[in-house]
Amino acid sequence: MQVVSLTGAVSIAAGDNHSLALKSDASLWGWGYNFPGPLGDGTIIDRHAPVQTINLCQVAIPTVVESIIDESNIFTVFPNPTSGLLNIKVKGLSNEKCKITLTSILGQILIEEEFMARNHSIETQFDMKDLSNGIYFLSVTSNKIKQTFKVQKQ
Repeated sequence: MQVVSLTGAVSIAAGDNHSLALKSDASLWGWGYNFPGPLGDGTIIDRHAPVQTINLCQVAIPTVVESIIDESNIFTVFPNPTSGLLNIKVKGLSNEKCKITLTSILGQILIEEEFMARNHSIETQFDMKDLSNGIYFLSVTSNKIKQTFKVQKQ
């Protein structure tokens, strides 16, 4: 389907219920089903034409796998946006292998690393300094949970 009102798109992510487009000016636009607000426009109104994202942290990328269990604070990623080093804090896991996967907005795997979560709390760093500025997706996976974060490299 052609999106007539959208020009300058450099990449598109399409899912079952909504789609997103990254424009050449680095703005993010979305359309489709918008409950509970995955388009990031501050509403829950379904959009049949692209609207600009105003809250990138709220955007739900169509290719993202949601958490397997309802534990939203097992993994914490900061600072976001980042200029290079990301801190990844893990709480509540002990003696579990964790995997970090960084993908582009097109879903290309750029970096994968593994680490062990020990003693119910650990902090590790993930280096993005050699990557171009833009939007990336960082997935942190353990045996119990997978969380995906939108990360902006500046």
